[in-house]
Amino acid sequence: INVFGQFFNSGTLNCPSGLVNFANTFTTIQIPAGDYFNINVQGNPNGANLAGNIRVRNNFSFGGNCIVRLNEFNLTKDNHTAATLPGAGTNSYFATNGNGSLILPAIGNGAALGNSAFAFVGNSTYNPISFTNTGAIDTFQIRVLDSVAPAYVNGIPVFNAFTSNVVNRS
Repeated sequence: INVFGQFFNSGTLNCPSGLVNFANTFTTIQIPAGDYFNINVQGNPNGANLAGNIRVRNNFSFGGNCIVRLNEFNLTKDNHTAATLPGAGTNSYFATNGNGSLILPAIGNGAALGNSAFAFVGNSTYNPISFTNTGAIDTFQIRVLDSVAPAYVNGIPVFNAFTSNVVNRS
């Protein structure tokens, strides 16, 4: 399925096989809630926004520079190997700019896809991560923050950020 222009949908778009190609290069891409097998977002200087929770069973590819903002929604990526994120990098990644997370299920000893995962994430900047879980199979949620605060309410810091004893990427 090729989607050109804007896509407005208050429901879900389910495409459990094949590819949904979001090819709008003029305005911000809106990716509707749904269950997808493969997604491709074309290069777009305005980026893309999730419009609901989505699940991608295989590839999420970037056809050019495009930052995908999760906003308040979750993106579950079943196949979490680096090879299933073609085009991801410094200018093409998942921005955890709200309370939404990148969710990577079934990682650990005995898992069908193994015990390692790769994530191309960031918030206001790119922070790629890779990790290995040598324990029991588990699901991991990834959300990058630009600072660390002593307390949060609904994901929003309520006190000044820590300025010492923290990593400069958190």
